Amino acid sequence: MKKKLALLVFFLLVLALPTSIASASTIAVGGKAFSSSNAPGVSPDYAFDGKFLTKEDPNVGFWQSVPGVQTNGVAFIGYDFGKGNEKSVESIVVQQHPREGFSVSSVKVQNLKADGTWNDVGTYDVKMYDTTTLKLPTTEKSQAWRLLANSNVSREWAVVEVELQGPASVDPPTNPEQPPVSGERALLTITMLNGMEKEYDLSAQEVSAFINWYDAKDAGNGPAKYVFNKTWNKGPFSKRTEYVIFDKILTFEVSEYTLSK
Repeated sequence: MKKKLALLVFFLLVLALPTSIASASTIAVGGKAFSSSNAPGVSPDYAFDGKFLTKEDPNVGFWQSVPGVQTNGVAFIGYDFGKGNEKSVESIVVQQHPREGFSVSSVKVQNLKADGTWNDVGTYDVKMYDTTTLKLPTTEKSQAWRLLANSNVSREWAVVEVELQGPASVDPPTNPEQPPVSGERALLTITMLNGMEKEYDLSAQEVSAFINWYDAKDAGNGPAKYVFNKTWNKGPFSKRTEYVIFDKILTFEVSEYTLSK
């Protein structure tokens, strides 16, 4: 009877899930997820894969602590950007698993200090079986950030997604005004992680805008994608827009040239 009741409660919680979750771009890219412990068959990587539990996608992966181990002050889930790649975190979106007994009511946000110890950034109430956005009071950079359980659970702690968000920044112009014709242009060749190459014939100002966006995003700031408004090879279309995703870029090359007068 208890098992049937638990399944009914879980089913009702799934029905209460949002159809989708509005999400900003995460800065948890290029580093490594870590945790205090992992239940068999799960990994902390699942909590940083960008997939929230929704009605449309109710079967996403999640991280879960080892059963039978104290949670309060012991269980944690976090992300390490790597030494020399410290990041500022402005807010954290955390979604706990909707199954009964798998949520804590409070967490501590901590970041790693230079001496290897953990600094308490703040203590926050979190929604049980739901999604909470934590606004942090600091913009200091740190190599690693983690959530430490600040209450116990009746079973295990299960986290579906943790989204680390960097400080807000002004988006770079996606279609800057053309400078006076000076003959200075460049062919921008972007090589993606899958080996595909994308080429863009741009003005010097447009190339500078792209490089500024890339450098800002590499530092953890700015949007996850760059927009090219294509004015070439438009065919029958009135407008062609192409989006390039930051974490899909392997390398890029700029080949400058001068137009003949």
